[in-house]
Amino acid sequence: MKILSLLRHAEASWDDISLGDFDRPLNRHGEQEAQEMAELLKTQGLHPQLVVSSPALRAISTAEIIAYTLGGEASTIQQLPTIYEASVNDLIRVIQGLDDQKQHALLVGHNPGLSLLANTLVEKRYSLPTCGFLSLELKIKHWQELAPGVANEVSYHYPHEYSS
Repeated sequence: MKILSLLRHAEASWDDISLGDFDRPLNRHGEQEAQEMAELLKTQGLHPQLVVSSPALRAISTAEIIAYTLGGEASTIQQLPTIYEASVNDLIRVIQGLDDQKQHALLVGHNPGLSLLANTLVEKRYSLPTCGFLSLELKIKHWQELAPGVANEVSYHYPHEYSS
């Protein structure tokens, strides 16, 4: 049994229109979203053994906040360019290539890829908002076995889900 957690990056800034999409940083609200989500995950005892992120600035910044709060080191985050603008098949290939010694991996990336991946693995309809988090239990022993329909939802959280 493997655990795969998916996290969409927190809210990015549009303040500097000269920046390309890849280089957009988190805005202040996004930084708060990421910190709040990290605290929630920490209280739930979630500790992924591996964090893999898109290298886009908003994604890696989100991954760093999460990893630091959960007790990991930001320097151990694997950055994979293939996660940026990835299709479902690209993301499946990334996951299939993960280290089998790791039982719980966190993938930090972007929509529409992450939501489509979740929909494919669980056969349910997800639309991950910014900083939305989904943890899945995979009915597999090896990451290479990842395929459509092999997952069950363990937990699903998003910023402000408990606000009125």
